[in-house]
Amino acid sequence: MTLVEPHAIGEPLARADGLAKVTGTARYAFEQKVEHPAYLHPIQSTIARGRVTAMDVVAALAMEGVLDVLTVFDAPTLADTSDGELAILQDDRVHFRGQIIGGVVAETAEIAREASALVRVDYHEEPHDVELTAG
Repeated sequence: MTLVEPHAIGEPLARADGLAKVTGTARYAFEQKVEHPAYLHPIQSTIARGRVTAMDVVAALAMEGVLDVLTVFDAPTLADTSDGELAILQDDRVHFRGQIIGGVVAETAEIAREASALVRVDYHEEPHDVELTAG
């Protein structure tokens, strides 16, 4: 008869980074020194349902410090995924308000945020449900 070792459920686990985290000496990705980092600020939909028909990025691209603007029309195609949550910028459909429909890449987070406000978006808005109904 073979005895089974106790499981970790309910037992403390030693974490490789545990001591560093509780003593405040852990190094996080954001704290790593990187030469010439780029920052992205998302552009989010202002409608709940419909399609993005156009995005005017000229003003954002003209801003000093902006490196690029990604939109639903020119973002790189990602590997196929069955999870729609991961299909960011892969088509012009808007499924919810606040959905990411683009992003401004810039030399600083502040420039990216400011430039994202300069992007003008046109939509074909569709009706959406705003009430819970039985059935």
